Amino acid sequence: MKNVYDVRKEKQLQFILSTEHSTWEISGEMLQSAAVVVNLYYAEKIEYYSRYLNHLPPNITVYIFSSKEEVLLKTKKYLQHENTIYLKKQNRGRDLSTFLVAFHPYIGKYSLICFVHDKKEHTPWVKQDVDKWNENLWGNMIASAPYIYNILNLFQNNPELGILFPPEPIGENRTAWFHASWSYNFDNCTELAQRMQLSADISRDKPPIALGSVFWARKEVLLKLFNMNWKYEDF
Repeated sequence: MKNVYDVRKEKQLQFILSTEHSTWEISGEMLQSAAVVVNLYYAEKIEYYSRYLNHLPPNITVYIFSSKEEVLLKTKKYLQHENTIYLKKQNRGRDLSTFLVAFHPYIGKYSLICFVHDKKEHTPWVKQDVDKWNENLWGNMIASAPYIYNILNLFQNNPELGILFPPEPIGENRTAWFHASWSYNFDNCTELAQRMQLSADISRDKPPIALGSVFWARKEVLLKLFNMNWKYEDF
């Protein structure tokens, strides 16, 4: 398989969807087969993320995971989406253990899954960039109910489409995102690919296809990863 970064570039696999209107009729069955999985850690950011979550279509199931009881309680205060399940997870593995371990028992129920998580700057000088990155991640995944209808329609009309990522982050210090885009994760990625017996061109000279571990995906493209039967201790 060719390098996915090259495939995306050569085939111009970028989509621009409306956040304000949708002309597509999405069946209730399709909405019920979709889930939005959320990892939250920072209590002070919950009001911000609730603005996105409160505009999700009512038929979509939302899973809120956190390792902090206070975060789950505060989220319940701000969240108005009725079809929401709140679950506590271990404080290990950050967002990836949420998706691969905590959500593992539920993946079989859904055909399409969206995964998003919160972020917070660790030094003041990157706050503006991290705020833009948050907007990029959440805005490009769950901007509004009509936007999500358009995403579902995109999957419906493109059976070969397996996964959607937000575009690369931008900001005053945006070059930092690309200079260290692999970091130590290049070795982790190639090792995991070997364990999963994947045939893929992974090059240190080319960045990963996305940054941020946020996406929409068909269940089928995730099964090989989920079949690794991850445990919290793996993180």
